[in-house]
Amino acid sequence: MLASVIRDLKHASRLGCTVIRVIVNTPPHIMELAAPYAEQYNVRLGLEIHAPFHFRHEWIQKHYEVMERTGSKFLGFVPDMGVYERRFPRVRSERSIRNGAKAEIVKYICDAYEGGADLEAVAEEVKRMGGGQLELGVVDDVKRVFFDDPRRLLQFMPRVFHIHAKFYEMVDDATEYSIPYNEVIPVLIEGGYSGYLSSEYEGNRHIQDVYEVDSLEQVRRQQAMFKSLLGEA
Repeated sequence: MLASVIRDLKHASRLGCTVIRVIVNTPPHIMELAAPYAEQYNVRLGLEIHAPFHFRHEWIQKHYEVMERTGSKFLGFVPDMGVYERRFPRVRSERSIRNGAKAEIVKYICDAYEGGADLEAVAEEVKRMGGGQLELGVVDDVKRVFFDDPRRLLQFMPRVFHIHAKFYEMVDDATEYSIPYNEVIPVLIEGGYSGYLSSEYEGNRHIQDVYEVDSLEQVRRQQAMFKSLLGEA
């Protein structure tokens, strides 16, 4: 595993990359062993934090302990903005309905998630409502999304190397349906973040069964939102 990371560091260095996204299942002790090589090649290693993982997750905390103990400036994080999904993506819930799930049960599941309900209890209620495998599948999908307090980012900001700006549906030039970027971006500004946010449009796969996908327009809208939130519009 260490040899694999070192190989990536060598390639990244030759390409002029300054950060590598490290997959979340990489053990903390491998990151610790790789730190001297990251410094040697001047490429930072950013562990991706992707739902259902989040900053409070035990696995992420173990990584953070290694980063703090070693003091290495070459170990950090690449947060995926999917950890701030306040609402279950509409494009995903509507797709489940087109696939045959009962609309009233899907609405109940989405409302329950947004209200912070216990999802195990939600699953039992879905069964009581007459839901089957399709509806329970929606509950399983909801279990894999997450909403964390954006202000928690401030504690880890010195170790945030890059950001995957996931989004599913830009409603207009100012609003993403699921993720409250108007709460996230001010935290990044407050914390002094100066890196990149890479647009990561994932709504396409959930609408292409019935709509023509216009990824360029969706990315344009997200970038317009960013410009506005950064005061650059």
